[in-house]
Amino acid sequence: MNNTRALQQAMGVDGAIRMITATLKDPMSFSGCPLPLHVAITRIFQARGDTLASKAKFVRTHPQLLRGGMDFLTRKRSLAEHVDMLACLGAPCDCSNCRVTQRFMTEVPDDPVPDAHRKRSLSLASRLPFFLCENLVFALRQSTQHRFRQRKEGVRSAEQPWPLGPDDLFPRGFQDSVEALTVWVSGDVDIGFVGQIYVLAAHLALFYRPFGLEILRSNAFTMHVPIKHIERALSRYTKGRPIGPSLGRDTVFEDEIGKVISFWNVIFCQDQEAVCGMVVGKEWIRSVLEDITKVFLTFPDQHWRERAPTIGMLLNSARAEIDPATGNRVVVHHPDTDQLLTISPAFSGVDARMAFLIMVSTRKGNDSAPSQCQREAWKNEEWPHKVLCQKIKALKEKVGPHNWSSFWTPGYEFEQFSEVCRQKSVDMDDVAEIGGGLLKVRATGLEANIEADEDMDS
Repeated sequence: MNNTRALQQAMGVDGAIRMITATLKDPMSFSGCPLPLHVAITRIFQARGDTLASKAKFVRTHPQLLRGGMDFLTRKRSLAEHVDMLACLGAPCDCSNCRVTQRFMTEVPDDPVPDAHRKRSLSLASRLPFFLCENLVFALRQSTQHRFRQRKEGVRSAEQPWPLGPDDLFPRGFQDSVEALTVWVSGDVDIGFVGQIYVLAAHLALFYRPFGLEILRSNAFTMHVPIKHIERALSRYTKGRPIGPSLGRDTVFEDEIGKVISFWNVIFCQDQEAVCGMVVGKEWIRSVLEDITKVFLTFPDQHWRERAPTIGMLLNSARAEIDPATGNRVVVHHPDTDQLLTISPAFSGVDARMAFLIMVSTRKGNDSAPSQCQREAWKNEEWPHKVLCQKIKALKEKVGPHNWSSFWTPGYEFEQFSEVCRQKSVDMDDVAEIGGGLLKVRATGLEANIEADEDMDS
């Protein structure tokens, strides 16, 4: 441990970054004792500080770490090449320093890896990608959607602000990036790490919507792989023990399942119809969703109960029947999915930014006539359009007709919307509630329209 601490004290931040980025450029050349690289990562953890603001500031002022991480994570490899690379990074070392470090690392307070995964995270094959994903997410959280950084004169390319544009953000292109991320989450790997990949993908999709649309082209990344991991997680945590309330408080289960569900919530904002269409007719997916539904219905914890509607929406689609006459999906309601959909007044993870995207994706045409709002949905006891439309109408009146019309202009961004809401003193929690309500109505298979049907009072 003394050797480890001596390394930490001797290694500066710049030296730590150089060591990490050199490894990212050529991971197959990595060999020998992993202790220096472990120390480099820990050195960065310490330098970032404890708050989200300090972490974001640190990574934004060290763009070479962000570029190196994005290039490494989105570099397309075959599954065999990927396995070989992980084996190289994860090769065990039994030197005296590493044996001491094993004990030291389990007590590092600022290492973000969850306790349940910490033992496995001692391998660089797990710890390094987790670290890279987290840095990128810190930077993206502080970024304005579709707004890239400005190039600085006289600054070296590697030290330019990140990202300068789509090519800087996705150096391998959209398609190769999605395929590379799919390889990272494929196979029987630790789902806690898989969750971090999906957190990164969600933030990339929120920052740059064209990438979110590219994700939707991949059934594997969007649906099939996460369903497989949920299936394995359920098997691990329910085997030999009854399903009950204690499972809802299991932090490992939260880490495994919650990040995937949050990813789905973001992708629903891109194109909910496309996401739900991926599960129609897939019996094995329906079976997994039904199994996790049984678990969700036992959870007393509100945090988890707020995640349940996402599963309910997918399960509704998985159980849907195709009308042979029209080719349209017909939602078949079941008591369990209806119960999931009534658990929470809004979908977990729907903030004002996501709500804006949901509103834009929901809008159909200009001013809708009252007849276009389905009678069934309008008077539905659990998901009444009338209540939702009244909230939308109130928002429309508060921002004014000119601003309301401009919201639907191609290229109109959330930041512009947010500024209008600030000027008009609109409560952004109300905006988020509208977004969650729209998702809930659409989850039932009923028609949703962003336009308020102002004349419909009964």
